[in-house]
Amino acid sequence: MIILMIVGSIFTLLGLYLLYIRLYYHRYAQVKPATVVGMRKVISHNRGHNSSGSKVLYYPIIEYSFEGENYRFRAGGSSNAIFNYKIGKKVKVLSLRYGPESVMLRGSSHLILGVIFSLAGLIACFLGFSQMNKVDWADPFDLFFNLAPLLSLFFFALGLLYKVKVSSKKGHPAKSSHSTKKGMFKDAILETSESMADENVFLNEFELKKEIESVAKGGVIVSMAFFILSLLGCSFFWTKLPKEVKTSLFEWMENPIQYESILSYFKKAQPELIGLCFCLFMSLAGLNGLRYLKKRL
Repeated sequence: MIILMIVGSIFTLLGLYLLYIRLYYHRYAQVKPATVVGMRKVISHNRGHNSSGSKVLYYPIIEYSFEGENYRFRAGGSSNAIFNYKIGKKVKVLSLRYGPESVMLRGSSHLILGVIFSLAGLIACFLGFSQMNKVDWADPFDLFFNLAPLLSLFFFALGLLYKVKVSSKKGHPAKSSHSTKKGMFKDAILETSESMADENVFLNEFELKKEIESVAKGGVIVSMAFFILSLLGCSFFWTKLPKEVKTSLFEWMENPIQYESILSYFKKAQPELIGLCFCLFMSLAGLNGLRYLKKRL
């Protein structure tokens, strides 16, 4: 119960913080035109320097103008960014007055991530709160080990809210501390001429296209293996499916309006049926991945 509430509170605070950042940019930032001038490849190692535990992310490098000078910054990265941005592509950025680092892409994921984290946190908090009736509040030991973490989290949240309030006096940037704001909204990593000379930075469409083809070929192999394994899973769960469930499925496919029978098996959490549906969904996801990568080859 306490673990759920603590984890949920952390997720909620993180989500609200991301939402605050995104909404602040939306309200006070200036929309500026920008251009994709490169793509940076970053390899992160999860287990030391073992290549099998590494992950490759791609960060578009965006050039925009701030106070009459051109700056280049590294936008948010992902494994799919290499497919979504081309050299020379025109984009929009949100720029605050606090410095060239206070900038983000107009289509930043802060809003989506903020909503996801906030909802996940609130659900976890609700589930934890619903179990509070099981706590023996008459037991001092039980009382202490349930309330102490919650009180710590409460004071942490108060401190965080106070910091936000101080950094945004009365909600107007003109009345806030410039240095505090600059630190809070320093979202971008600026690129220099030296950093752009890195071999992992692609600066023209020819280099980028070669990298895209290499990534797409590897992705096709992974997606194909994923698709085949999902189909094998479908076959396995289908053979294990009780005869009466198969009959209900066929009846539902013949007449989708009559779904009460098949719905009753879902309500009973029939494991083979749930496994079959999960594998079917994964098969469709794998097939969609193959279709997506085929366009990139």
